[in-house]
Amino acid sequence: MEKSLKPVMEGLFALGMLAACTTAMAANPNPLVDGNAPTTSNSKSVTQGAPAPYKQAQEPLGYAPADTGTSASAATAGSPDAVEPSARKLNPNPIGQGAYQPPPLPAHVKVDLHRLLEALMTGNQRLWIEHATPPFRQATGSPSRFAAMAHALTSRYDLKSGWHADFLTILNNPPMKTYVWRLRLNDGRQLLATLTLQQGHVAGFYLL
Repeated sequence: MEKSLKPVMEGLFALGMLAACTTAMAANPNPLVDGNAPTTSNSKSVTQGAPAPYKQAQEPLGYAPADTGTSASAATAGSPDAVEPSARKLNPNPIGQGAYQPPPLPAHVKVDLHRLLEALMTGNQRLWIEHATPPFRQATGSPSRFAAMAHALTSRYDLKSGWHADFLTILNNPPMKTYVWRLRLNDGRQLLATLTLQQGHVAGFYLL
């Protein structure tokens, strides 16, 4: 008799356990949270306690988007130097825009340039120091030294094939003035020529 009732009792016990589980799940659908645990205002469930989405930080002080048309910020709006973003413009570069014009070139300076280049091409030392300062004459040295210098320059730069000088600017260093040209040779090479004058006399001449 006991053996015949044992399966029936086990079946009833299983049905009772299933009914209890179903009732518990209906009362607390979230199995990860204990429905019997005491709740407070600070407790958060797993599903409802997710942190709020990340909020992007405010723009730094002193900055405002260019399309707002408003002042930079409350921190700078009261400043007398505050400038509307739409009014911020870079100063134009006249050289970059092709608006630069070199200063006028005195006629005697152009003559000096031609005379010095002619002296190099012909090896004429007298023509080289004709309107030079004493230090420039002394640095030139003997006729043989000048001839060697002229030969070295004319061998490196083909001045005899022809050249064209583009005047660029004047560098003021009182009591001297340095005149700067771009020297374009007919063989396609380009040089920088500088002529320094002191009280109308040649104090320096370089080809770079």
